[in-house]
Amino acid sequence: MFIKKNREVVLEKTSSSEVLENLVSNYLKELAKTQENRIFYKIEALENRKKAIDDFVFERYGAVSARATESLQILKSYNTFLKKQDFYLRGNKSASYKCIIKGDFKNNYKDTDPKELYVALNYLLEDREFIGKSDHFRLDIVDVLREILVLSSNSTYQKIKEDLHSKDSISFLQHSQEFLTILQNLENVLATRNEFSFGVYLSEVKALGKTAADKKLIEQIFTQKIIASNYDMSGLIKTLYHPLWSNYFLAMQEDLNQKTIKARIAQFLEKWIQEPKQLPSFSVGDEVELVLEILQNYSSSNKSSIL
Repeated sequence: MFIKKNREVVLEKTSSSEVLENLVSNYLKELAKTQENRIFYKIEALENRKKAIDDFVFERYGAVSARATESLQILKSYNTFLKKQDFYLRGNKSASYKCIIKGDFKNNYKDTDPKELYVALNYLLEDREFIGKSDHFRLDIVDVLREILVLSSNSTYQKIKEDLHSKDSISFLQHSQEFLTILQNLENVLATRNEFSFGVYLSEVKALGKTAADKKLIEQIFTQKIIASNYDMSGLIKTLYHPLWSNYFLAMQEDLNQKTIKARIAQFLEKWIQEPKQLPSFSVGDEVELVLEILQNYSSSNKSSIL
């Protein structure tokens, strides 16, 4: 199992919803621990000295890499900069694409330039000949690209809001398609790692149930809790966020009122939570190939877009 458990959970033949709720909560605590191996957690505690970063690079990737050291120095300073703005690289409670769940489209999301992260990611990739065999390397390039995509989606979302305010239908179509493409890229790159897979976690947590009824309720409880969290996960984007935003953009073109739109969102969300999820319980695709493919479409002239 992806999350190692050092305890046995015993359920009665017919478990109460309270017991299952506690079971899911305990599982989520274990899930949170697995995230601590991500690079954005590690660099926060890392001393900002070249020797310390050099040593960390060797420990994490199994080889010396000048470019990896430069990359982590950038990530370290960038994370410090964002913390001053109350924005953390390791979690995305400020991700614009999640606002659709509550139907709250008034918030302004941090339009932070991901260009430095793009440079850091390219530095890591440049030395993949030396450090590319490390699984940590593969996890880290996915994690950094994840952050670039989320920051890019925030920037594009702000443009969409401006388009709606100015009633610029041409720009709205362009930016809404750009937003959906970013979400698709985010889904694809996260699907390459178990650490970012909703399907992997869902399969594990359902396996803790003893009966079909338990498994069904566990799935619903876990689903509700995970969408209220700060995690970016494949599976969630494909089956929830991407279709919700697609429908929202169509509704805006139809000039529907906000009350009708929010009712549609609530209806979709309720149905989605109740229905069984058919998602892969394993990673899909090669991390390096997919990251390189997405980066090839990165436009330096339009630094907030990844198409």
